[in-house]
Amino acid sequence: MRYIPGIHGLQPRRKTLARRGYLSILIPAHRKALTHLFLSSHVLAVEVLRWSERYRPRIPREWRLCRFCKIAVEDEIHALLRCTIAPGLAELRGLFLADAYAACPMLVDTWDRLDDEDRLACLL
Repeated sequence: MRYIPGIHGLQPRRKTLARRGYLSILIPAHRKALTHLFLSSHVLAVEVLRWSERYRPRIPREWRLCRFCKIAVEDEIHALLRCTIAPGLAELRGLFLADAYAACPMLVDTWDRLDDEDRLACLL
């Protein structure tokens, strides 16, 4: 069995062909949004501007800036955890994190020690 780094040390690698927990999300729109995020078929600039469309060349990654703050690349981590300029996003993120802390009290202690990639992995 192969092990991969995780939040609590090494964790066993997941089976490739297995039903994932996110497929059991009851609200169809939430399930679809999370599936789009996992499959990189979302509308964030990091993905959409990677495609070369008719009459538009592929845009370099460092030019795919956030549509709200225009400071950082609009990738999954920036959109979900970092961007504070988007109207209402910081408040929604705060409410979501409060719910996450209530569901998993251990997260409160470890949140500040995690980098953004581990935070996103922990939430997903």
